[in-house]
Amino acid sequence: MTKIMHIGEAIRYVRTTLRLKIEMVAQEAGCAPSNLSRIENGRQRPSITLLEALARALQTPVSELYQLLEMHANTAQTINVSSALAQREWLQLRQDLTTLSSERRERLQALLAHLLSEQRKHNGALEAQAACPGSPGLAGRPRASRRVA
Repeated sequence: MTKIMHIGEAIRYVRTTLRLKIEMVAQEAGCAPSNLSRIENGRQRPSITLLEALARALQTPVSELYQLLEMHANTAQTINVSSALAQREWLQLRQDLTTLSSERRERLQALLAHLLSEQRKHNGALEAQAACPGSPGLAGRPRASRRVA
């Protein structure tokens, strides 16, 4: 488990989640890998210009780096394996979205809206069932009879 304490750790978290090598990100951002290493280890703070360049290299807005930092530092929460996996999936999805045409992004948004609507209906049905404990739900449904051949 990892506690994110400074912006360098947020940068390292995003970089490692995207499975990017420190040398590649440093080169893309225009700095030395040793410089990026010092930033990630909290021994050096990046200038605003370098922070913006690193964020571009990670294809992540600077604001998201700070949100990640604040979310975990302020609440003193730790990142467990499942949330790290979810974060990696989210970052990969964001990266994949940049390659889609605007028409396909619109289609994807429509599909997501439909899926979310279906999920809300499903969750509403479960909540209604939980709110009415006397209702039979699935347990009260008659079973299909089995034929013995």
